[in-house]
Amino acid sequence: MIEEIIKLSCYYCDIKREEFDSPNRDKEILFARYFVAYYLRNNYNTTNKVLSLKRIGKLINRDHATVLNAIRQMQYAIDYNYCGYGWLYDKFAKRVNEMYKGESTVVDEKGEVISVNLTNHIRKVA
Repeated sequence: MIEEIIKLSCYYCDIKREEFDSPNRDKEILFARYFVAYYLRNNYNTTNKVLSLKRIGKLINRDHATVLNAIRQMQYAIDYNYCGYGWLYDKFAKRVNEMYKGESTVVDEKGEVISVNLTNHIRKVA
């Protein structure tokens, strides 16, 4: 599931999947990471608690400070539509939500992402 979200962010920011994990700091690559960090922080929960910065960092191979900065930068981009990234993030988030429509996503105690669908069947996704 996380891998699919990362691939989708790469698609929307027009970068290759390998660039997402690279140390490269080009704007397009940074915003692909920002999309994922912001989306995970605001749309995933662990029994009604937000996903921790440390856990998000682990999922995208970055540290918690980088994740915090990504979330702040993405919020600014959304508020002011910086270089069109606010608009692009909205399209990205809408597409991710469509992909997992009808599912409520949570993370278990071990930090593994699981998906609980509306019929209460649990299946591991990542």
